[in-house]
Amino acid sequence: MSSIPVRTIEIDLKDATPTEITTEMLRSQLHNVGLTCDLTSDEKLEKFTLEVRDELKKGNIKAYSILERKTPITITSSHHDYVLAMKCGLARTSIHDEWSDSITANYVPSDTGGGYQVELSTVINNKHFTVLQARKFPTFVGLRGEPIKSTKKKSTPDAVKTLFLDSAGAAAEVLVASGGIDREALEAAMSNAIGPEREKEEDYLNIDDRVILLIKGYDPVTKSCEAIGAINIAWDLKIKQYKEKKTEYKDCSTTVVARTVLYSCIQNLFDDYVYVGDHIND
Repeated sequence: MSSIPVRTIEIDLKDATPTEITTEMLRSQLHNVGLTCDLTSDEKLEKFTLEVRDELKKGNIKAYSILERKTPITITSSHHDYVLAMKCGLARTSIHDEWSDSITANYVPSDTGGGYQVELSTVINNKHFTVLQARKFPTFVGLRGEPIKSTKKKSTPDAVKTLFLDSAGAAAEVLVASGGIDREALEAAMSNAIGPEREKEEDYLNIDDRVILLIKGYDPVTKSCEAIGAINIAWDLKIKQYKEKKTEYKDCSTTVVARTVLYSCIQNLFDDYVYVGDHIND
C-alpha cells in the first residue's frame, strides 16, 4: 500500500541570522526610559540579556519576516483612555499600512520567492481576523490569546524584562499546540521594542506591535514547508514618572496580547484573503 503524500506549501527562502539584542541596542532603549549610564553598564546589560534568554522557551516554528510599523502608534500618556487607544492601535494592521522589515528573522524570502507577505499581513489584521473568526469556517484556524497584564511597583529594568517575557508568554499561549515560536526569532522581534523617550511627558508610554511571518518544517532542498502563517504581538508599557531618579521602584503596567493563524493548505490562505477583499471595506 502506498503512503499518503504529505501536503506541502511551496516557498523559496534563504538562511539568515536573526537580529540579536546587543548591549548597545539595549543601552539606548533603557536610556529612553530614564535609566542613566551607571545603571546601564556592559556587565548589567549582559546579565539582563542572559536572564531574558534563559527564560525564553525553545520552539520549532521559525520566522521568515518580522514587520514593524514605519509610522509608530502615537498617543500621550495623559490620555485618560489610553488602554482603549491601545486597542484601537491594534486594529491598524492593514494592507494599507507601511511596514519595515529591517529586523532580520531566521530566513528571508529569496529574490524570486515572494513569501505571501501581502496575504498574511491582510488576514492577521485585527479587523479582518475578527471577521474571519466570526465566520466560523473550519478552514480558518486563527487563535486569539487572552491579554497578559501586570501592574505593580518595580524597577524600570524589571518592567522592560516583564514586557519581553510576557511577549514570549503571549506568543506561546497561541502557538503551544503548534510547537511554539523559535526563541531567536522572538528575541529579534523584540530587539527594538522600547520606543523613544517621551520628552514632554511625565510618564513613559509605549504602544506598539510586531507582525511575524511564520514557517514550520521548511525544507531548503524541495523549497517547501509544512505550514506558513503569521502572529501579531501587541503591547503597551507604562512607567509612571519615569524620569524621577530618587525612586527606584515605580508604578509600572504592561499589557501584551497575541493572535495567530497557521495554514497547512495555501488555498485556504488565498480563500481568506479574497474573502477579506470582497466583504470588508477598509
